[in-house]
Amino acid sequence: MANGDEWKSHRRIVNPVFNKGWNTKGFGEKVLKMMSTWEISGHNMIDISKWTPRLALDIFSSEIFGIDFKTLEGDSELYQKYNKVISVMDENLLLMIPSLSTMNFLPRVQRSQKYIDEFNEIIYSLIREKRANPPDDDTSADLLDRLIAASDKEKDGLTDRELRVNLLTFQKQDDIFIFFIAGHDT
Repeated sequence: MANGDEWKSHRRIVNPVFNKGWNTKGFGEKVLKMMSTWEISGHNMIDISKWTPRLALDIFSSEIFGIDFKTLEGDSELYQKYNKVISVMDENLLLMIPSLSTMNFLPRVQRSQKYIDEFNEIIYSLIREKRANPPDDDTSADLLDRLIAASDKEKDGLTDRELRVNLLTFQKQDDIFIFFIAGHDT
């Protein structure tokens, strides 16, 4: 949990993303996609509790991170990996304790770590893609763009050894994961 100057730094980075005008057209398109999926299914009754988390994740991931989980179209690979990580976190809160996460000889811990590693690779892939194609201006930057830019600015003062360890990227990846969870559970 960030406090003091660290909190101010985080807020300065993320605040503009949440204070910009939202693309309501994008929201509407996702709702229409969901309704179209319902219509195509031919079911007379729809379990809305199944669909609202998918809608929230698609809107959040598109608007905040510039990626589309495509959950309204089915169980995409990205969505499946995300769900595995979320279920691991729900079932294994003890894995969040650093000393217990070293118990990788346990099959449950190994399976959990595999899911987390797979999702982390997705996050790293997104970071690499965003770094290779930065936004033209700050107003079009999404949250991931801003976190990457802040990380890159901070790296200017690091030694070669610190760059190799790349702790800042891990920190930004953790921030990204926290925003995914918070946005999905909204």
